Amino acid sequence: MLGAPPAGMINSTAVKGTFVNLTAGSWTPDYATAGTIKYTNAAGEATSASPTSIQTTTITNTSLTTFYSQITTYSDVSCSTTVDQSNVIALTTLGGLTTTVTVSPTISFSVANYGSAVNVSGDTGPVTTDSSTIPFGTVAAGATSWGSQTLTVSTNGSHGYTLYTRYSTPLTDPNSDTIRDQATGTPTSGATFDGSGSQSSFAFTADGNGYNFGGNNKWAGLSATNNAIAARTAAINSDVTHIELKVQISNTQPPGLYSTVIAYTATPSY
Repeated sequence: MLGAPPAGMINSTAVKGTFVNLTAGSWTPDYATAGTIKYTNAAGEATSASPTSIQTTTITNTSLTTFYSQITTYSDVSCSTTVDQSNVIALTTLGGLTTTVTVSPTISFSVANYGSAVNVSGDTGPVTTDSSTIPFGTVAAGATSWGSQTLTVSTNGSHGYTLYTRYSTPLTDPNSDTIRDQATGTPTSGATFDGSGSQSSFAFTADGNGYNFGGNNKWAGLSATNNAIAARTAAINSDVTHIELKVQISNTQPPGLYSTVIAYTATPSY
């Protein structure tokens, strides 16, 4: 260093880096003197016709200034005989650049027809659903109808998401007749489907993470209150849950066109 080193320079924490065309292990470092970096090879090492470089890392310099550095080569370990000190370079320290980036919160949710039984229900012959309808069609007394859907969620929420389902009302016709809901079961502890030829029932089952209905072919009734059917605790991409909805009509169910609105809600947690 030519002149006094910058006030913010600290080279006592320096680390010997890569040596090119010199044997790094043969050179002993000395960083004790402020502003001076010294490497000594007591045995000496032959010069090379190729360029030689010595790397030193982790030198701290917080001073915003221009300073000058000189490279001096000695022929002896006591540094009393100068070989060359013609290499002088100017260095300028600039303030660091503050870099920022904003990542927006994201969540995506899609609904599509699945067409297969869920939770090993054993059901066959599904209706075809889409993102806006579950058309059970005309169901005879004592018969069942069912459809299934694929619910896909992606979110960068660091604490994941929860997926819920609910309906607006029970299945109801214009005369205010209703199709009863499955009476027992929850998404964490399902029950046997309770529809029969003598008892109507509307139920659902799903295979979402954390909510497996307690086993195969287990069901629960929908309600106007959100029922969680899947949850994750970290960001996730294209997480899939399948849901199956099934209705059975008793032989005493009043005729009519019954309907309700089923809602799915995916709530991220950031």
